Amino acid sequence: MARTRKRNPTHDDDPASKRIKNAFFAAWDNEIAGGKRIAELAFGQDTPQSNVEDAIKKARYWFQYNWMVGTIILMRLAFFNHGLKVKALESKDQDAIDEWAKQKEIAKEIKRYARDAWLEFLTTDNVAGVWRKQGKPIVFQTEDCEFTDKFGFERLTVTLGLNASELKSIAGLTPGEITQIKSGKMVLTHANPLFSFDIVKREKIGQGFAWPGLARLFISAAQTEGQEVGDNLLGQTERKVYEQHIFGHETRYGPMAGTKTNFASADKAKLVEKQLKGKVGVITLATNFDHKIIVGAGRVDPKFYDKKKYEAAIQKFSIWAAPLAQMFMERNLNPNLMDILKQQAALDREYMEPHLATVFTEALKAPKPVRPVWSNRCFKDARLAADLLKWGIQWGYISQQSAQEESGYIPEEEYARKKAEAEKPEAETQPLVDANHGKDKPPGGRKRGSPDGVGK
Repeated sequence: MARTRKRNPTHDDDPASKRIKNAFFAAWDNEIAGGKRIAELAFGQDTPQSNVEDAIKKARYWFQYNWMVGTIILMRLAFFNHGLKVKALESKDQDAIDEWAKQKEIAKEIKRYARDAWLEFLTTDNVAGVWRKQGKPIVFQTEDCEFTDKFGFERLTVTLGLNASELKSIAGLTPGEITQIKSGKMVLTHANPLFSFDIVKREKIGQGFAWPGLARLFISAAQTEGQEVGDNLLGQTERKVYEQHIFGHETRYGPMAGTKTNFASADKAKLVEKQLKGKVGVITLATNFDHKIIVGAGRVDPKFYDKKKYEAAIQKFSIWAAPLAQMFMERNLNPNLMDILKQQAALDREYMEPHLATVFTEALKAPKPVRPVWSNRCFKDARLAADLLKWGIQWGYISQQSAQEESGYIPEEEYARKKAEAEKPEAETQPLVDANHGKDKPPGGRKRGSPDGVGK
């Protein structure tokens, strides 16, 4: 008789594991002031790669709705993409690249695409850039895409969600493009003759899209949201202000003990309400000794709003957001924080540089091979930056134009104004009072052009 081999139970068969997996992205809807808030129930680590799409949706949700996550990501965008310029790979081609980049539409697309790609990468740790052979490059939301790169062979599936009428409204589509799009999904490889794509991901080759780094904050973000929802509900009760009148008393002793004789009556309550209804200003009352008035009865104790209850979650946010969070929240200035932020920017720029170079060359049709470059001047302390600017001018290793730009002036305007001033009499362009010698006194030193020893 043949024996039937019993299958060994796997980790996924474990009931507790299943519960965790089912709760991974569970949520409950709570109606708050007409809006819908989503609060996390659990966070598990079972087969995380199978849930990358949902994790990316969560990361985007917290960017949109969590005050600290959204602020830090936008601040990183401002620093990491600061001073973006497009440079030719070879210096002899720079003039051609400058002329190309000055075109109004090209300049607009360079800024727009770089901003979109950076924001997607800082939020989800992935970028899916797609473009038609003749068309603008688009950053698709990563959760609308499926990506595989086993053995380095890249395959991207994009869910478009276009209906027939929307498809017809897109001008310039070729019949071949319409055929690929109308199914609602496009399956792309680099051999596709009509569409191209390029992927950025903070993940090893062969693993598909990266798990978003914001997943580390899902529990803390849900905790703060739950606390904020609770504070919101408490705040709603503050809209009600009670003026409470307490009168009557309990009879504990004597022949009337235990009776309701001295309790407040409905008739007396109505009488008090009638006497005070609609009256404002100073009101004179004569009351019995057992008539107590409490204005603002039932108000929420301020201790329920104490900021200390947020400190644990904020500390976790600060670890994730360092060094930017420390700049905002620490009382003592740490001069090394900008250097740490600079290194973070350098690492992320390594991810973005080849991607943007590909998009600018293939999608925006740069005439020569290019690469994006960014400025690090935003990572300098203001006082140190001012000193470096002064030294650069004195020693001649930076130009007047750079000094004017870093000082907040427009070089073209300053050049035109200096040229106009040169045509005026010298007396009209000199200070009214000499700073070193006072009013109505000539400046010290010899006159311009006079040799040493000759009178002033």
